[in-house]
Amino acid sequence: VKEELSQHAWPSTPVVETDATWYAIPAIPANPVDDADAQAGLQMFGADSVQRNPPWGLDRIDAVEGRDRRYAPFSAYGGGDGVHIYLADTGIMTTHEDFGGRAVPT
Repeated sequence: VKEELSQHAWPSTPVVETDATWYAIPAIPANPVDDADAQAGLQMFGADSVQRNPPWGLDRIDAVEGRDRRYAPFSAYGGGDGVHIYLADTGIMTTHEDFGGRAVPT
């Protein structure tokens, strides 16, 4: 992370602080169709997949010139090539209606 942060011009110095243990997301096998564990939480999308009226602000992610109420993760805009995402989360509200009862507190 330090190397990535050092390559950008920031108006102030970014700081990452935590006393928690961080874990990496496990890699998905090269052929998840043959791996039952990977299939359990995996959704397959085709190159032309489009989600209408997407929740959670996903429309902002794939939009180059404003929102169009569509989320096309594999759009002509590169499909996320070259993007680095760092996520730290304090938790989720498992009772939120968007989860439809699928989120389980641990």
